[in-house]
Amino acid sequence: FLVSKGRALMPSLFDEEITASYAGLRASTEHDDYVIDLDADQHIALVGGIRSTGLTSGMAIAEHVAGLLADAGVDVTERDDLPPPPR
Repeated sequence: FLVSKGRALMPSLFDEEITASYAGLRASTEHDDYVIDLDADQHIALVGGIRSTGLTSGMAIAEHVAGLLADAGVDVTERDDLPPPPR
């Protein structure tokens, strides 16, 4: 079922070999929740422990971190000299 629906949405995707397994590194922690820490003096945000929920929450996490940085006095003004995000 899923393969047929996927083929209908993106037929050219099935011209490629399907990878049935993978190996990788995903930082996790012993905590049950995300780890979000800020060092505003260094302009560093630590964001980790984001498991599979990060796929749907990534933009909200980014907005939250941008808000934390802004509240700490870091200039988070959007830049016009960057390329547009991929679509």
